[in-house]
Amino acid sequence: MLAASTLDGNVELWDTTTTTRISTFTGHKDRISSLAFSPDGLLLATGGYDFTVYLWDVVSGLPIHSLESDDHYVDGIANLTFSPDGSFLAFHGADSVSVWDVALWEPIGDLDEHRHPTSLVFSPDGSLIILGTLGGTINLWDFMADKSHILETENLYSPWINDVAISSDGLLIASAEENGYTRLWGVPSD
Repeated sequence: MLAASTLDGNVELWDTTTTTRISTFTGHKDRISSLAFSPDGLLLATGGYDFTVYLWDVVSGLPIHSLESDDHYVDGIANLTFSPDGSFLAFHGADSVSVWDVALWEPIGDLDEHRHPTSLVFSPDGSLIILGTLGGTINLWDFMADKSHILETENLYSPWINDVAISSDGLLIASAEENGYTRLWGVPSD
C-alpha cells in the first residue's frame, strides 16, 4: 500500500500492485504535512497544517482517534513516526516533541525542545527518540524516564540537522546536515 496526501487535506490509499485507489480518508481541515504507517500496516497516522493528528484504521478507512497539538508551527505537525513495536507514536511541531500510547491514546511525554526539532526517529529497541535540531544538536531522549542526552558538534558553526537515522544495532547515529556533511555519532552507553 501507498498513502498519499492531497492538496485538500485528504489521504488516498493506493494498492501498489494494481495501481488502484483503495479508499480516501477525510477529516483534516488543511493539507497533510506528515504521515506514517504502523509497523503492522493496520494503522495510519496523519498530521496536518491544521495542527491535528489523526489515527486511522487502514481497513475501514475510519478515524480511530484524533488530537490537536498546541505546538503550532508554520509547517504543521512534522515527522510522525511509530515505535518499532507500534506501541507509541511520536511527532513534533516547532518547539516540542510528543509521544502517545497508541492503544490507550494517552500522552506518555512531551519534550520542550527549544532548539527546534527538525527530524526524529525511534531507536531499534524503542527506548529512545533521537532528534535532530535547527541548533545543530542531536538529542537522545529516554521518554519513559524523561531524561535527555545532547550530542553537540565541536564547531563554532552549528549546522541545521536535516535528518537523523540510527543503525539497526542501535550503536551509531547518522546526521545529515544542511552544510552538505553527514556525521556519524556513537550512541553513549550511559
